[in-house]
Amino acid sequence: MKGLEKFQPDIFYHLVNHAVGDESLFRTDENYHYFLRKYAYYISSVSDTVCYCLMPNHIHIRIRTHSEEVLQKHQKYKGDFHKLIMQQISNLLNAYTKAYNKKYERKGALWVDYTKRFEIETDRHLTTVINYIHQNPIKHGFTQNLND
Repeated sequence: MKGLEKFQPDIFYHLVNHAVGDESLFRTDENYHYFLRKYAYYISSVSDTVCYCLMPNHIHIRIRTHSEEVLQKHQKYKGDFHKLIMQQISNLLNAYTKAYNKKYERKGALWVDYTKRFEIETDRHLTTVINYIHQNPIKHGFTQNLND
């Protein structure tokens, strides 16, 4: 199913997730920095990050999952690469949500129920996704300048 591809070792993916409703994921610069610290903690063990864009209401991230050999060394690996990587993504989003909810005295979900993931199969598609991720804040009117 498109957008719900299973994670496999040593593959490029485009990840997308959105805030629930009209909620903002990031209200301050510190929110962005905190998310990136949590991201590094949870995701670096299962993938390398090629590019990303964090916007107030959604995120785009392009990753390359680690090799089978590296993923098998992960202490949470139980024979299912997809489950391992999804668990790390879930841990990231849950950790961020708990801190965000505490800081802003809110309750409930912050992210939609699933993170979409699209396998990137060709070099051309890879280039297109990188451009798309970097252009996305302009497309959605969050900024007018790519350098911002």
